[in-house]
Amino acid sequence: MQSWVDSYHGLKSRAGDLTVANCASCHGAHRILPHADPASSVNAANLQKTCGNCHPGISKAIASTPIHGTPGVTRTPIARVFQHIYIILIIGIIGTMIIHWLIDLRKQIKNINTKKQIVRMTPNEVWQHTFLMITFLTLVFSGFALRFSEAWWVKLIFGHEGGFPIRGIVHRVTAVLFIITTIWHGAYLMTKRGRQYIKDMLPGKHDFEQFKDMMLYNLGFSKNPPAFGRFSYVEKAEYWALVWGTGVMILTGFFLWFENFAVKWFPKGFLDVMLIVHYYEAWLAALAVLIWHMYSTIFSPTVYPMNPSWYTGKMPEEMYRHEHPADPILNPPKTIEELQHPDPQEEIT
Repeated sequence: MQSWVDSYHGLKSRAGDLTVANCASCHGAHRILPHADPASSVNAANLQKTCGNCHPGISKAIASTPIHGTPGVTRTPIARVFQHIYIILIIGIIGTMIIHWLIDLRKQIKNINTKKQIVRMTPNEVWQHTFLMITFLTLVFSGFALRFSEAWWVKLIFGHEGGFPIRGIVHRVTAVLFIITTIWHGAYLMTKRGRQYIKDMLPGKHDFEQFKDMMLYNLGFSKNPPAFGRFSYVEKAEYWALVWGTGVMILTGFFLWFENFAVKWFPKGFLDVMLIVHYYEAWLAALAVLIWHMYSTIFSPTVYPMNPSWYTGKMPEEMYRHEHPADPILNPPKTIEELQHPDPQEEIT
């Protein structure tokens, strides 16, 4: 059966083609006989007639070509030679491309780090982001592995004996680490820098105005983009979406983790809602990071090949001035000494 699924007819059938030959097309629907029986529709003497129902005028030689059989031996020797050649070509060519790309990426990142830098994140904030990134990605993969257990990447990671119980353990342990990271961030928000962080991250009327101005600029109706401060509306949307998503995933996750306890206090319909919310909130979070966050920090031409602050805590000054021109860190208020004794060169400019 698997060999037919992997054949041309099988692939077309899986794609939804209702006219392609299926099992009954060749073997019949009721009187299915072994291929050695002279009356069988798949007997060697009858193959030209059987195949001719879909392929009029087919030759006896082509009709006798194996359609499916033992996996791995259904192709002719010359076809297998070309298969091996292309596998070698793909590994060699694409592998060389990947190595070349990695070398180039390494050089581009080194070039970024040699430029004058401005501190964007403290080591504490960098580590918070690192733990968040690792736990988030692990939760996404281990969670979706349950829903898409037949996917090739799931079988690759958890397909070995005892792999799926390990998946559950990985998901739950990572969930605990994710919660610890959340508590860590909450404690950070109580510090002086943390309080300023949350103050700067609060959305306001100006964010909606900057969103409008950015759309006008991108669509060609304005000559200048808005001047963002420490955080743009893009980063604020990311942060508060993360806060919301974290609360939803932790709450629903607890109900699913301790289901045996929950069923004593809540109806099944409530737990079904928890499952649906947990699953689709995971999709929302994963897609938001993939589309919104990856673009703004990696694929946007103004920061490509990446904004390095996530691992160095710093941004090139040129990049920072472009992304956050209104941040007070770039234009600090003058001290009393500077006001009393202004720089003559500054007055000239």
